Amino acid sequence: MVFQDFVQHEIAVRCSLSPAEVLALRLYTTQVFSCVNGPLRDLERRARGDAHPLPVTTTHLMTGIKKLRTIPAQDYSQTTVRQDYYRGISNATILEQFLREGGTELALMSGEQKSPTAPKRALLHTQKSPTSPKKALYYPPPKETY
Repeated sequence: MVFQDFVQHEIAVRCSLSPAEVLALRLYTTQVFSCVNGPLRDLERRARGDAHPLPVTTTHLMTGIKKLRTIPAQDYSQTTVRQDYYRGISNATILEQFLREGGTELALMSGEQKSPTAPKRALLHTQKSPTSPKKALYYPPPKETY
């Protein structure tokens, strides 16, 4: 496959994704996700008023994700079905303040429809970087879907 195949993919066309949005979405499935999410979660960077190091990529990623949300809206049968998603979180302590007030994720967040997968994914994030170049490119391994 070449990049143009992703740009011309049925879903990309239905959602009117630009080539820049397709590229940002594809990049995010690689280790680039940490270069996007890390700065979004960096409260000290935000307090200093420093810009995100990848502002254009992050913007195209956000607009691409918003456009992808139109797919379920186009298929009304999916909008009335309850769907549960799970999030595996590792090395986290739940603070009393969170239990009282709630909170929000500052970065992009993935979810899983099957609960057994989320805890396993969380364990992957506690391990050190993979040694295999192939594993390093897709860590954690992405599910190739839009």
